[in-house]
Amino acid sequence: MKKDLHQKISLARRLTGYAASSGALLLVAGQANGQVEYSGPQNLQITLPEDYLNLDMDGDGIDDFRFIIYGYASSFSGTNYGNSYISNNSFAYAAVYNANSGNQNSWITRIESVEMYSGTISQMQIADGLSSGMPVAGGASWGNLDDVSWEGVLGVRMDRYFLSPSYDVSIALEEGLFVGEEKFLGVRFLIGDEQHYGWIRLVVSETINTLTVIDWAYQSTPDLAIIAGDGLGTDLPPYMDITGYENSNLPLVSLTILATEEVTGFDASDIIIANGTASNFTEVTAGFEYTLDVTAAVEGEVQIRIPEEAVTDLTGNSNYESVVTWTYDITPPEVQIQTYIDTTSNRWISGAIIFSEPVTTLEFDGLTITNGALQYLNFAGNVEGTDMYYFEIYADSDGESRLQVNTGAVTDMAGNPCELASTSWHFDGTPPEVILSVDTDATTESAMVVDVLFDEPVTSLSRGDFNVQNGNAVSLETLEAGTHYSLTVEAAGTGIVIVSLESYQVWDAAGNSNEATSMVAWHYNPLDIETELSQATVIYPNPAHDMLQIQTDKPVSISMYDAQGSLILQEGSILNEGIDISGLRQGIYLLKVQDEEEVFYRKLLIR
Repeated sequence: MKKDLHQKISLARRLTGYAASSGALLLVAGQANGQVEYSGPQNLQITLPEDYLNLDMDGDGIDDFRFIIYGYASSFSGTNYGNSYISNNSFAYAAVYNANSGNQNSWITRIESVEMYSGTISQMQIADGLSSGMPVAGGASWGNLDDVSWEGVLGVRMDRYFLSPSYDVSIALEEGLFVGEEKFLGVRFLIGDEQHYGWIRLVVSETINTLTVIDWAYQSTPDLAIIAGDGLGTDLPPYMDITGYENSNLPLVSLTILATEEVTGFDASDIIIANGTASNFTEVTAGFEYTLDVTAAVEGEVQIRIPEEAVTDLTGNSNYESVVTWTYDITPPEVQIQTYIDTTSNRWISGAIIFSEPVTTLEFDGLTITNGALQYLNFAGNVEGTDMYYFEIYADSDGESRLQVNTGAVTDMAGNPCELASTSWHFDGTPPEVILSVDTDATTESAMVVDVLFDEPVTSLSRGDFNVQNGNAVSLETLEAGTHYSLTVEAAGTGIVIVSLESYQVWDAAGNSNEATSMVAWHYNPLDIETELSQATVIYPNPAHDMLQIQTDKPVSISMYDAQGSLILQEGSILNEGIDISGLRQGIYLLKVQDEEEVFYRKLLIR
């Protein structure tokens, strides 16, 4: 069944003036600043398994609230580890939520401790069921949803029964303040841009298979409180509605007190104030409207209370207690920026901006970013009294990046602007480079010291990271932690000794590993060796790229070895010629230059 009350309410408006029992909307007099508009008896019902009801309280063609009831039941049997079993499950749920997504309509809620079917205790925010005579006013706790949720629950029942030869399980959950009892749902809704208070009387059956909206009423004057049951012809107690308060960084707050009906005997002495003093109490309209200034004594919560029996209406009914609180706050919200890292090789940096209390919306233009661009800024919610935003920033280039929350980017609920806060981190996308070097290209000494120099601090370097051909790494000594080391290498035999540090052996502070292999080589000849070429032989350029020039006054032969000691090029009878090396990869090579009388070795770098 799908019900739409637009036509029903429109008809009721045309029937204004009929008795309430006829189902007409009835304007009930007796309010100084407005009147209660009553729907008349309606008794609109929705039922299982799935049904909903749209309620347009004022007949303006806009649905204000939606009521829903749905449920299911299942039963099955089978075998489990050889044992037969029977399982029965049922669930029924009745709730209220906003009929139109994004509107500001809401209802009074309360927190209930509920024992869930798992045996745990859960805090459930459910729709509050008011008794006749209780106020519906701004100081209540309000819930607002545009989707079904536990926050709008009116009644719920969950049953589970599981039976097998070995064990029995029986679980039940029943909750909701409207189950089996007529209660008033205190609501507030918009008519145009103005907020009105009202009530809806309803009941949910004990088995949660029907929901009945009995009737409803609302206050025709915007922002004026209503008493649950107003409009039903019952002489209800008055309520002194206190308005005009809000959290502020100013000590003085001007209040308005409106009685829901004419009262007698109300003066300044009936008002109890905690953390503040009263002044300028004025009776604006006798018996109906009053104004009052309250000045906070110290920073913190200020409370104003009008106790029960402070005033009476014209028939002698005493008022229902009124209590409102606000916070006098002159402390700016604290700002904490979390990036979780100081130095990184990742251009994408994520983190959180946490304000010490709820604040106004943080916008993009409230931030200043150096060496980076903001990719997103998302509100993460209010967590334990703090407002949190998640952000992501993309660094422009290597170097320091900075995020700044500008002064006054947000204010707290009292209007205090936040102070300047900033944090920085270092983006480093460049891998560390290393240079390996020795004092000579050829030697008669079996032990050589290799100088190991990094262009930035690194970690995780050990003797075993070096690859040595025709020799062994004996020891690694730290000259300057992270950047400068000396490696002692013992040659294994006559010939070329090659030492290399392969890629991905060390890491800088940002997490970049060395990408290129670095190498150094020399020739070990314990018997005899010339360390310098004769002046008549010149080899250039070094470093070389495409051509290697050999200038000599007598023919020589050239042998070239790579980092692994493999012979990769050999030319004989070279006399003032060039050798094509364009096909060779970049790296360090060893040249062996030999004529009829001498042998020379020279290290060559190809780029």
